[in-house]
Amino acid sequence: MVFAAARHLMRQTQGIAEYRIFCRGPYRGPRFPSDSGRVRVVGRRRGPFGREAGLRERLCRCLAWTHLFETRQTWISNVEPGDEPLLRWLFDADQVRAIVVFTVIPDFALHLARLTHLFCSRSAPHIIVVTPEERVEVATVQDLHWLRTKVLWDGNAVASAASAPATHRQTPDQCGDKPARGLTPMAFDTSGPVSFLDVVSYPQQLGTDDAIVAWQDWIGPNLPLPDRVPDVVLFIRPDWTSCGSATTFASLAEYFRRNDALLIDIATWPYAVPFGQQERTAKIEEEQRHIRAALYFSLRRTNSLPYALRQLFRSCSFPPVTTANQRLLENALAATPPLVRAAVQRSAINVIYLNHYFTYLHSRDLIAGRPFFLDTHDIQATNVVDHGAINMFTRRTDSFQKLMEQEMRILRKADRLCFVSLAEMKLAAQYIPPDKLDFIIALPQIAACPPKKLGAPPRLLIVASNNKANERNLLWFLNQVAPQMLNWQADAAQVGHDSIPLLDIYGSIDIAMKDVRRTGLRFHGVVGDLRACYDRCDIVLLPVIVGGGVSIKTIEALLHEKPVVATRHALRGLPDEVIDAIGYANDPEEFAQTVVALLESDSLRREYTDRSRHGALLLRHQGFYERLTGALDAVRLPPAVAATYRQHRGRVSAALPRDDGDPMTLPAGGLSLRELELTPEVARKLVG
Repeated sequence: MVFAAARHLMRQTQGIAEYRIFCRGPYRGPRFPSDSGRVRVVGRRRGPFGREAGLRERLCRCLAWTHLFETRQTWISNVEPGDEPLLRWLFDADQVRAIVVFTVIPDFALHLARLTHLFCSRSAPHIIVVTPEERVEVATVQDLHWLRTKVLWDGNAVASAASAPATHRQTPDQCGDKPARGLTPMAFDTSGPVSFLDVVSYPQQLGTDDAIVAWQDWIGPNLPLPDRVPDVVLFIRPDWTSCGSATTFASLAEYFRRNDALLIDIATWPYAVPFGQQERTAKIEEEQRHIRAALYFSLRRTNSLPYALRQLFRSCSFPPVTTANQRLLENALAATPPLVRAAVQRSAINVIYLNHYFTYLHSRDLIAGRPFFLDTHDIQATNVVDHGAINMFTRRTDSFQKLMEQEMRILRKADRLCFVSLAEMKLAAQYIPPDKLDFIIALPQIAACPPKKLGAPPRLLIVASNNKANERNLLWFLNQVAPQMLNWQADAAQVGHDSIPLLDIYGSIDIAMKDVRRTGLRFHGVVGDLRACYDRCDIVLLPVIVGGGVSIKTIEALLHEKPVVATRHALRGLPDEVIDAIGYANDPEEFAQTVVALLESDSLRREYTDRSRHGALLLRHQGFYERLTGALDAVRLPPAVAATYRQHRGRVSAALPRDDGDPMTLPAGGLSLRELELTPEVARKLVG
């Protein structure tokens, strides 16, 4: 069938093109005759992890065993190992006229369409999806339309009952805030099933009523090529999940999707823990559920000795004499396999978005001199001091001033920066020009919880991930605040057992609190969705006494519009009007009395609910995403330049204005900055 469908297409296009055929299984069909044009067929080679390896895979495995090559155990991707030749073919998407995908899994075709758009500069190839599937997920239909694909009804195949692979399941709604769920009829561009097979090879067609595809109508030379997506974003971040930063990553990814952007998501976790097969599948599913990047790589510490030595040598410009630079070096030792470098180099990246300063040294080759945006999330020097991190050489803690100086040295390399804390932004303004700084919080898209009566028993909620700061925060509450509530609980016990409140604690903090056992206290660990937890609770507790940046769990509690009891430090970094709207209780006895008063008074709970609602409204009126859009405009490259920025560097250098020249003109024989769609500032950045 592969041979017949391809031969039929070639005959209709008169065999004048170069054809590349990729099979997800081994191809055992006939050879294509010389009159078909130049044809290259690649059947999926069986690679690592239970698949029979080809010569190249066996060679790479031997080199990895000698620590001369990066092993697949140090990185994963949503591109399956057997599909890597197909990804490399897509690097030349600008030279491709059409891509035709025959599949019974429409989500695989969607995955392929996303990858195709990553490597286009201005126009995308015609993407034709041929499938027998008549009902698919709503989001799949929406995304196929968004990526300007055509879907043809395959009358030669039978719909498959098999589910999609993990890497292609539950695609996002690129046009809305949340992924749409449920099945809907496929939006075919043909009125009925069509035959795609050569009648000579397959004279008896399946249910097509002799309707034969006319390929000239779909990929003919007279048809204009569709536009590519507006933006391709290189999104580099730590590989953290189930914490405040991870919530921020998901919110940022949703912002980019709302603005018609595709992501290349590169996550680093600099520890020598090899990926197992089950973990590999789970991590890809988790990323595709929360970040949903077109191309995803998760990188752990390298096992390639040449690469590690190279990174150690490059770190000499940032000597690891303090814990700040030691963390920079740790992340620099995360693997960067050849496929990652090739994919980033060949993709038409418009925007580079770097999360946390310590990912910079690892990302320097990927940035390659282009303008980039750095999201600090928070000043890490503050966290290092709060956590009491020990310098591996001196075996002591480092001074805050020394840590700040080294961190600011990295931050100054960014073209624009953002902070989630007003206080920390003002601190950074002592080291960095203020016009490069922005105060931006990536607010998650959260709908308010409906009002509810006090539960029986009442439920208190704390959300905390596993880190030293949260451990100290929770111990402060359990040792100093909770005892202040015991008298009220004793009185409540006389009235009825159901009146004693339950404290539900969600998040990975349970790992550090395995020995804590108290009446009414429940550790639930990490859950997939906290929405039901907020709906069920009566009061959200924010007993925060240490930590940097801004507390994401504070923002989530306000956006859910639940009554909140917070310390002043839980509101750190927020605008003064938000802090005044919420209020706070710092003293343990005052904190406990406020919780008790809320449990006893319906009117007070309504007042605190109104406070949270007002605080959420004030946060939304800050216009954070409008600020983010403006900041990213300063580092955005035009698609044509983004696709070939290396080749443009010499031409851009000649186009830069002279002291006595027109800033947008060029000596004879070259391109002007106007033709390159570049401002002088961005042009100077590109040429260093």
